[in-house]
Amino acid sequence: MFVFFCEAVDKYAKTRYKLFMEADLLIIGAGAGALSCAFEAQKNGIEKIAIIEKYETFGGILNQCIHSGFGTLIFKEDITGPEYAKKLIDRVDFSSLKIFFNTTALKIDFLKRFVYVFSPELGAIRIFFKALIVAGKECCNFWD
Repeated sequence: MFVFFCEAVDKYAKTRYKLFMEADLLIIGAGAGALSCAFEAQKNGIEKIAIIEKYETFGGILNQCIHSGFGTLIFKEDITGPEYAKKLIDRVDFSSLKIFFNTTALKIDFLKRFVYVFSPELGAIRIFFKALIVAGKECCNFWD
């Protein structure tokens, strides 16, 4: 997992693109790490949070882990991966999140502080961020 802190969004840069949004925190991925990051960010007062997930649901690899062994530290019970994902999902306040399922992050521009993403539903979008967390397993694919 990589965390990048950046300054405020550049007002000039965003005017060049028609479809964009701003986020105080942008999280790429929606697995256990991403859900935990969203929960902690909300606890610490971050309001505008966006999550990009290339699949249709939360949970990441946890959805494939049907064996027990999860949750003993955080939830003090021995549960399966999908049960653990459900508990992580249940503690996040979704009213302050913008979630993009079936959306692929194509390129991160650190200089201009945006991520170029594509969604079949919305098309191409640039999401400007103040802070970025790459919590997906393909995080190394973004670097040139």
